[in-house]
Amino acid sequence: MAKVGGGLKAVFQSKANAEATRKAIADLDRISAATLEAERIERLDSATLRIHLREQNHGVAKFAGKYTVQYSTTGDSVSWRTLEGNVNNQGSARVVARPDGGSDVHWNQMVETEVPLPSLMAKAAAPLAAKITEASIRGYVGRLLGGLG
Repeated sequence: MAKVGGGLKAVFQSKANAEATRKAIADLDRISAATLEAERIERLDSATLRIHLREQNHGVAKFAGKYTVQYSTTGDSVSWRTLEGNVNNQGSARVVARPDGGSDVHWNQMVETEVPLPSLMAKAAAPLAAKITEASIRGYVGRLLGGLG
């Protein structure tokens, strides 16, 4: 199995104050609703989700992700990491209050998936996988922060 993926390091703006934004980013129900690629999401406890992704087919290989991810909040940051599965999803979102009452979200996320591809083909697919992953993360963050404020 080859590993492909990508990430995103960016600053997003929220109209909501820092506390409301931080709570929204850590809200498992909101996370579940924003994860459109999911076929099913199981809540294991107050900080952990098991995510079953719909099968993806980008022409080169089919992939169905299944992973368990745990979230934690420390100070002004929310972080997450994969505990098990064929998707490694880890990152953090640091929320900083703005003078106008809104907040800036400093997002840093990496996602890597195990895909049934020969390693040479995985190297060729890496740039496309990185673009798809970045676009997916941007869409997810937009949905997660949407409607705040």
